[in-house]
Amino acid sequence: MTTTIHARPDEAQGAGAPGRQTRTACRRTGKTHLGQTLVEFIFVGIPMVFILISIFEIARGMWMYNTLAYAVREGVRFASVHGINCVYNPPSVNNNCSKSIAQIARVIQDAGVGIDPAQTDVRFVSQAGVVSCTLTACAANSTIWPPATSNANQLGQPIRIEVQTPFRSAIAMFWPGSRAQSFAVATFPASSTDIVQY
Repeated sequence: MTTTIHARPDEAQGAGAPGRQTRTACRRTGKTHLGQTLVEFIFVGIPMVFILISIFEIARGMWMYNTLAYAVREGVRFASVHGINCVYNPPSVNNNCSKSIAQIARVIQDAGVGIDPAQTDVRFVSQAGVVSCTLTACAANSTIWPPATSNANQLGQPIRIEVQTPFRSAIAMFWPGSRAQSFAVATFPASSTDIVQY
């Protein structure tokens, strides 16, 4: 709907007065600018929202990976200082400070804030072999690690803990052709190696 503004009587020069035409033209171009601004906002706004979500998701992924790496490093450090000689005892007294897989798994779980223990796979690697379990199942495993078999708990023996956990990202929802509410899943691995210190 176009509103016409009438010119003052001293400006009017008949039906085609220049003042009347100019004001009506100005009103029409104002409405066209409003539509143009909306289109420009859509062209700029949608990519900006995508960039902001991408920055958030990348930061969340980096935080999760760093947390996972820190947790596995804490777990292997805890295990490395609980070998056969972790407490000085006389020769005839047994050393009973060895730790179980459950205790090491609790250290990893406590350090890995935000990591889903049911979805996280853990591998304990020593000279005696490999023990694999999810972090939840490891929390109930009372096996001593590193084990005394094959002298895996002796001073200087290498031990390694490997962890893998899934990372679900919301970025995939914004790619063309993706299904509604589908999340991309990437697996983050982390590992740490040390030698038995005591």
